[in-house]
Amino acid sequence: MHSVLPRLLAPALVFFLPFHPASGQTWEPGTAPSSPQEIRLHVPRVAVGPPMDPSLTHPLWETAARLDHWTQTTPGDNAPPMAPTVALLLHDDDALYIGIHAYDEPGAVRYAMHRRDVVLRQAQDYIGLHLDPFNDRRQTFYFAVNPVGIQGDGIFLESTGAFVPWDGIFDTSGEVDPEGGGYRAVFRIPFKTLRFRPADPQVWGVSLTRRYGRNEAEDTPWTLDRNLACDFCQMGEIVLEGVTPGRNLEVNPALVANTSANRPFPQEPMSSLQGGFEPSVNVKYGLTSNITADATLNPDFSQVESDAGQLEVNNRFALFFRESRPFFNEGADLFVTGISLPRFQGGGGGSAPLNLFHSRTIVEPDWGAKISGKAGKMGVGLVAAGDAASPVDLAGAQGGSRAGVGRLTWDVGDDGYVGAMVTHRDHRGAGDQVGAMDTRIRVTDNLSFRGMLVASRFSSPWNGFQPAQTPTERPLPIPSDSPDPVIGKALQLQTNYQSRSWAGGLGLLDITPDFRAPLGFVPRNDQLLLAGAWAWIWRGTGFIRRFQPGITVERIHEHGESGNLLDGDRLTDQLWETGVVMDLAGASQFQLRYSRSSTLFREQLFPNQDRLNLSLRSNAFARAGLETSLEVGEAVIFQDRTGGGSPLPGWVVEGNLSSTLRPHTSVRLDVGARGSRIWRRSETSARESHYADALIPRLRSEVQFTPRLGFRGIAEYRGQSFFGPGGAKVDQDQEILLDILFSYVINYGSAFYVGWTELHVGDELRSPVPTRRGGVAKATYVWRF
Repeated sequence: MHSVLPRLLAPALVFFLPFHPASGQTWEPGTAPSSPQEIRLHVPRVAVGPPMDPSLTHPLWETAARLDHWTQTTPGDNAPPMAPTVALLLHDDDALYIGIHAYDEPGAVRYAMHRRDVVLRQAQDYIGLHLDPFNDRRQTFYFAVNPVGIQGDGIFLESTGAFVPWDGIFDTSGEVDPEGGGYRAVFRIPFKTLRFRPADPQVWGVSLTRRYGRNEAEDTPWTLDRNLACDFCQMGEIVLEGVTPGRNLEVNPALVANTSANRPFPQEPMSSLQGGFEPSVNVKYGLTSNITADATLNPDFSQVESDAGQLEVNNRFALFFRESRPFFNEGADLFVTGISLPRFQGGGGGSAPLNLFHSRTIVEPDWGAKISGKAGKMGVGLVAAGDAASPVDLAGAQGGSRAGVGRLTWDVGDDGYVGAMVTHRDHRGAGDQVGAMDTRIRVTDNLSFRGMLVASRFSSPWNGFQPAQTPTERPLPIPSDSPDPVIGKALQLQTNYQSRSWAGGLGLLDITPDFRAPLGFVPRNDQLLLAGAWAWIWRGTGFIRRFQPGITVERIHEHGESGNLLDGDRLTDQLWETGVVMDLAGASQFQLRYSRSSTLFREQLFPNQDRLNLSLRSNAFARAGLETSLEVGEAVIFQDRTGGGSPLPGWVVEGNLSSTLRPHTSVRLDVGARGSRIWRRSETSARESHYADALIPRLRSEVQFTPRLGFRGIAEYRGQSFFGPGGAKVDQDQEILLDILFSYVINYGSAFYVGWTELHVGDELRSPVPTRRGGVAKATYVWRF
């Protein structure tokens, strides 16, 4: 076995920057903010809660518990806030009420009227609320409201730092004070929306954050310790008396009317529009106070937005697209097992390389069932679905498949767990099974450990299908020459360190050649990877808010003849990357990275590939935001589409430029383009000959007429062209997507949608012509009992 230990590298230069005091209005509270260990707030109970009036003038608010000694935790380190904030808390038998009065200078508040659930993705003021009804500091229900009452929600996980989409039913309201400055907002969180244990009194974990859009500063009601590598361990507590969790029932029927036309081949005429009606229903029932059962029949996801285009001109591995369908997002936090590789930039290394359940592999579900929740220290999750689509990894397969996932976790320590997961998919006699055990343990206040051991099994009595001779004939399976099951294994171990001034991690990832996870997202097998990252963090309150230089090192070996775990053989890939990340005043961030990598691909070695990456994101102006990136350097052309398919050395320039424009508070325009140009590279010339171009311009427009009524329009072009060594164009793919949607949304389950979509496709011989078009109208309403 060859040595697989990476060389230890360190940043070549670390320099210190002067510390400047924060600018703007400040507020000196009468009493120093408390630490979270001192916060245990008894929330008064009232017979009937106050109205959703954001003026906060109702007499009931005078009896509320108060949090009025806030402190700035970003960029300041428990410094005086820019402006005072007061939080008021009440509850009745049905809901928790939180009123917020956020003072500020006149005209300083940033806000917009927009659709639900994009509060966190825009440079605006908002209030964030974390609730941990189990008070186990492992995950939180997250709620947000902006100054005009637009809401967002999700689930945060302490173990991974991940944000999982989630849709809950709750009420918010808000109003801006144009004369006195600042804004006021109200949350009403029904207890039916949450899961929690039966107890009296209830003791929940809680934290609140006030975010300033103009400079991304954050205030909290108590001090936070940056030297602790945990967020939820620094939550306060609220005490609620007389709260009874109910077993609520939700019935959510929907009716969809659709019409569509297709053009099977470019030379054929477009078919006439044909349509029909599709009923569906979702049902949710609380089996216990904290375990929920969900079922869906003939679910429809027509209102889900199309994925933004990603460059596909020269990708070695599959691209990751996040899940956005509501049924699969409910309870999705229980199924998160992926561990992102350590990277110095912070936030992990993109999508996890060993994600065992990615629900987008269930392409066209015609039914689904789910159980999720927590009983004591045990978390449980079960998913079953029937998929009308064929498995994409079985050549020639036709007809649907069935999928199932089971997940159990057991709480360990302050915020750790041990868990197990199984997944299963079967298709006409072929079956895939995956079994895994994983854990996350906090070793010290700053050091945590994560590990996962996985085994996969694939068995099939056949190998593909014979093609059907007639449209009505069922394809016959081809018997397999080797019906014995194929066994694969995977292992991932990782430590992460986080303190006030340092962050880093070491990781080992091992995926054997025969490993497969068809219900997950595992873009590459046959790799034994060692990774390490380290970064130094400096924070200030002047023009530079955070300065973080760092380094990442990776080495990948393929497996030996045995194909067993930890049997690393030939070195195939290595990378070292260094750079700096800077958070700047004006809600801006700048990154500069330089990397050198080597790749062994199809028995060809491509050594010492140098690449430079620059990126800038800025929301310094209230009406316009900018995001741009540029990457330049050497690359591998993994498959030459203009020749015999052999890999080639290449040179790539890849860029992204996008802008968010707000000509009016209710109007948002996202204008952007991604593009790349690739050249063949030789020993004498970095750009020997032009190989390929790719371009994806995209326009996304939103008009939010009221908090419930909105319009969304998308126009996107996707084009890629390939050129022979002589410069002539030999291949071209073109797509034009047009998508519009009008929506009236009361909550996630009660809404009305009307939309139209067109897809135009072309190639090197034909300009884009319509190949698919259709309209949809959907009405859905949720009843809660």
